[in-house]
Amino acid sequence: MSTTNTNFIDFLHDHYSNGSTDDISQTLARLQQRLEQQRKLVLNEIATVKKEEEEMKAFVQTNQQQSFDNSCKKDSLDIEELNKLPLDL
Repeated sequence: MSTTNTNFIDFLHDHYSNGSTDDISQTLARLQQRLEQQRKLVLNEIATVKKEEEEMKAFVQTNQQQSFDNSCKKDSLDIEELNKLPLDL
């Protein structure tokens, strides 16, 4: 069969409606190949999503650390500036 089917029902319909005399084992072999292709696509998609998730976690962690560092620096600068102010007693 040369057409690409999008789902199992279409595959069976095309296979059996065109008068094919292939036996069921060949049909099942093709279905197994198709399912293996779909499985590989899904696994690749999962791997991509996991990679993107790890990248986002690293990005967020870096931003959180940077924000924390910036807030600590700001607080320490404020304290230093306060210490420089003249005391008006």
